[in-house]
Amino acid sequence: MVTTILVIVIIILLAYGLGATIGIIKAMKKTEVYEELFEDIKKKVNTAYVEMKEIDTLGAFEADDDVGDIFKEMKRIVDELNNYITENVNE
Repeated sequence: MVTTILVIVIIILLAYGLGATIGIIKAMKKTEVYEELFEDIKKKVNTAYVEMKEIDTLGAFEADDDVGDIFKEMKRIVDELNNYITENVNE
């Protein structure tokens, strides 16, 4: 009787351990996907930041027209994103 109960308990624990292991593996795979996605976004924001700084140094856009105002606003947003990423993300 005691042996049967112990076998049942062991089987239940093994099933629970297997289920937990499968859940952990799935969570790790999702985390890897999100890490790759974030790295891609980080690279694109950095590229946009560098390109906008380069365009801005050439003085291609004047601040006195609508295009210049929109460019400055876009540059400000990209600057904020770049600063947030560089300050808050461990490489």
